[in-house]
Amino acid sequence: MSSAALDPNEVQTKEPGRMLGSRFTQLRSWVADPLAFMERARKQGDVVVADIGSQQMWMLFKPEYIEHVLLKNAKNYSKNTRGYRAMRVAVGQGLVTSDGDLWKRQRRIANPDFHRKSIAKMADAMVDCSVEMSEEWRASAAQGESRDVGHDMMALTLRISCRTFFSVDVSGGVDRIGDASTDILGQFLFHMSFPVSKPEYLPTPGNYRYWQSLKVLRAEVQKMVADRRASGAQKHDLLSMFLGAVDEETGESMSDEQLRDELITMLIAGHETTANALAWCLHLLAENPEVLTRLQAEIDEVVGDRPPTAADLPNLPFADRVLSESLRLFPPAYVFARCTEEDDVIDGHLIPAGSFVTLPAWVLHRDPRLWDSPLQFDPDRWLPERGEGREKFAYFPFSGGARKCIGDRFAKMESLLALATLLQAVTFTSTAGRSPVTNPSITLGSKGGIWLDLSPR
Repeated sequence: MSSAALDPNEVQTKEPGRMLGSRFTQLRSWVADPLAFMERARKQGDVVVADIGSQQMWMLFKPEYIEHVLLKNAKNYSKNTRGYRAMRVAVGQGLVTSDGDLWKRQRRIANPDFHRKSIAKMADAMVDCSVEMSEEWRASAAQGESRDVGHDMMALTLRISCRTFFSVDVSGGVDRIGDASTDILGQFLFHMSFPVSKPEYLPTPGNYRYWQSLKVLRAEVQKMVADRRASGAQKHDLLSMFLGAVDEETGESMSDEQLRDELITMLIAGHETTANALAWCLHLLAENPEVLTRLQAEIDEVVGDRPPTAADLPNLPFADRVLSESLRLFPPAYVFARCTEEDDVIDGHLIPAGSFVTLPAWVLHRDPRLWDSPLQFDPDRWLPERGEGREKFAYFPFSGGARKCIGDRFAKMESLLALATLLQAVTFTSTAGRSPVTNPSITLGSKGGIWLDLSPR
């Protein structure tokens, strides 16, 4: 419901729940641990307001509210938030950060490139990179070594991104892409949470690294675009797909600037989220050896000793359920944010125009009202018969509606092929005394890594 349909004399509004404490106290709590903050907020009601420094934050804790924001009244909920404004400084007007007509145009241009057949052409590169990592793991397993799989998955997904996006290996200049991405992502939470506007321009050491890294990343991507244009080479990668993509309505293609923004967006948004998803999945498998054994048995039966292929994925239903369950418990995108363009009413709660609205996937994915034994790692809860009656937006790891992540199929294929390849090579258990701790930054990472003891199969 938009403001055009609202009559203040007829709307009966409910009072939202409220977080206690001063603005500074609430801001400090939010920055220190967003997950715990959202969990405490949930106890105050289904619609809760917090004062985060200079802004007011609304938190929505029911699936129908999520559906309203992402689907039913999505036009009223833009990405004009401080977080997305901070991201635009780094990645420009890419698909993740743009809005309105520009977003619609870019989505039309990019959408065909993310169809199943287009993504399937990238499967071989995904597997090749995963085989390289599996060989490293075999060597470590033979020595009885432990590895930080959080670090390894970052390296793996960066390799995959560089090969599938640009057809280049992670060496030389591309190494700088990984370092630059890490520095940029490390500053985002600071920029999003700082109580004054435009914190990215403050003269801090972190901001100096941020701007230097952004300069490096833009230069590397622009060089690869220019080299490809000059060569005229046609490859099965995202760069060639975007260079050849046109708007089906206008016949326009992407400008060099827009192409750069899209590629940087995909690189930054893609490799870290998938890396964290894989790392947490491996952690859950190590903590649940019966699930690990069952998954490896499925991989052995379907794939055997050869490298997996995209054609194998429909025959790995348990692997698919394992990934879905891992994304439920540890969603890399643990909260989504929007801004109301006009006044709106959700279940009797009047949300004013300009409000900062958050959709806490972390909390809804673990809500006992929506899930049986919500903290249990149970891949079979994703069997069709057990999903009957489940509310659609009880689970939204890739957002939803028109703004659902365009790379969800890519990330899913990448994750399943990597899991199948790595689990062929080794088995593992959690390293004693090194339990991972969640690190909710721009995505859901881990403090101190995720350590596993590797053993040969």
